[in-house]
Amino acid sequence: MLGFFKRKENDDSTRTIARIYTSQGMMEAGLFTKEMPITTAHFIRLVESEFYNGLHFFRYIPEVLIQTGCPYNNGMGTAPNMGHIAQEPCAIPLDDGVLAMPHTAPHLIGSQFFICLSRRNAAYLEGACPAFAKITTGSTVMSRLRAGDTIQRIEIVQLKEEEEKQEE
Repeated sequence: MLGFFKRKENDDSTRTIARIYTSQGMMEAGLFTKEMPITTAHFIRLVESEFYNGLHFFRYIPEVLIQTGCPYNNGMGTAPNMGHIAQEPCAIPLDDGVLAMPHTAPHLIGSQFFICLSRRNAAYLEGACPAFAKITTGSTVMSRLRAGDTIQRIEIVQLKEEEEKQEE
């Protein structure tokens, strides 16, 4: 499962990002590929299968989180044929803009993820929900998202340090 995701030994100048195109605009999230390799590989596999395209954000809790990734748009399901994976231990704090996957059963995660809107209000989720990315561009888009907004598509992009500087 991780084969397509391995970094080259001396390739520390490359970052993996997710471009998340929503009905409110585009956000970019830097993936925690070194810290959370299993969780990020699972997310990338879901993105590459186009699972998230067209899904709604189904849960909005003001100043806490906005959640998506359920095929039924109600929080009661996970990606069919993709299975669950074991929850990876995580010590990354749920700061504002951090993406994390809630567990679907004890120690398992599926396809749902949320974007943390306030560390202060989501601290009770730390450790229980593995963080795998952080919004780096588009925080105003993130702040406008509400239940009913859609993910148009997500794409995974490898950026070299020089490309990042050109995009700024």
